[in-house]
Amino acid sequence: MKSVYVFFFATQFRTGKAIRLITRNYYSHVALSFTPDTSALYSYARYRYHEPLISGFGIEYTDRYNNPEKQVDIKVCKVSVTDAHFERIRERIDMYMKNQSVTRYNFFDVLAYPFNRHIELEFTHTCISFLLELLAMQDVHTITQLENKLDDCVIYEGPLQEFEATPSCGPVDFFERRRRIKVYASSARVFVLLTASLIKKFIA
Repeated sequence: MKSVYVFFFATQFRTGKAIRLITRNYYSHVALSFTPDTSALYSYARYRYHEPLISGFGIEYTDRYNNPEKQVDIKVCKVSVTDAHFERIRERIDMYMKNQSVTRYNFFDVLAYPFNRHIELEFTHTCISFLLELLAMQDVHTITQLENKLDDCVIYEGPLQEFEATPSCGPVDFFERRRRIKVYASSARVFVLLTASLIKKFIA
């Protein structure tokens, strides 16, 4: 048997607060790690704070939450998996890493959430659907349900700042402001590609 680690985040971003309002989950984001620390967290999320539509699969770092004025609560769960399941998770992570340029955050799935529906599109995920795919949990659909499912696996719950005093730092400045024209063009492209994937799904 081996272990993977599931991290729950109660993010303080506006989108995180909106997700908590819509879903009524306390935690608004989840990520997976192969180690009991935040050195490499795998998930689906935005790549920069000011560009919410430009998002997809990647490695997250906790420097994005490093704000001493805003406490970020987390929950960490140690999940035991078989050796074969562990290797399948690694293979899926490697596959997404190789295809990162075509991954997209599935905003359509978020919009369908209040209606108890899921919209699955190729190489697209929300953070929770990504984790559920890796963990092969067919009977779970929401962050709260996953939290309840892993209730016996909790190894830490509390402020992120107390869990890890030194934030892990990514290669990209998460709070960097880029030229608006570039951001608007990239956001429009993402919207077009997502819409095309949605249309393709329903006419296939």
